Amino acid sequence: MKELDGPNVALAIFRGADTDGEAAKKATRWIELPTGFSDNALAGKQQRLKIETAEDAQTDYSRAAEVVVNRAIVRTLARVAEMKQSSGPMNADAYDALRARPPIVALETANAGHGAAVPRGVAQSVPGIMKPVWLAKRAPRPYV
Repeated sequence: MKELDGPNVALAIFRGADTDGEAAKKATRWIELPTGFSDNALAGKQQRLKIETAEDAQTDYSRAAEVVVNRAIVRTLARVAEMKQSSGPMNADAYDALRARPPIVALETANAGHGAAVPRGVAQSVPGIMKPVWLAKRAPRPYV
């Protein structure tokens, strides 16, 4: 779960009776981990994760949540691959040591000028949503 945490992520972990609590019921998006998830993952068994969304969840933010989860999966797999390649111990301490080191690649982002809201719905201007214009078929020209 540490891999999912970040500056734009509000992560809450619910265990046991807390999963039926009031805070859990207000969640917009959540991932349910099956019993034995960590042990099975460490044993090399394929795991399946699904992001669940509430009915009123905005799809844009749900897609962003999917990106956060995919990034966490890729980082985890990369670290495990590095651990296997180094022939070192395959345990949580070795993983945490890799996680604690500074990133190999750093990305700096900035806006070029002033940002503008992306139009949505009817207001957006994308050729794909334009109403098709049907042209009347011309009658063939008679041969003279």
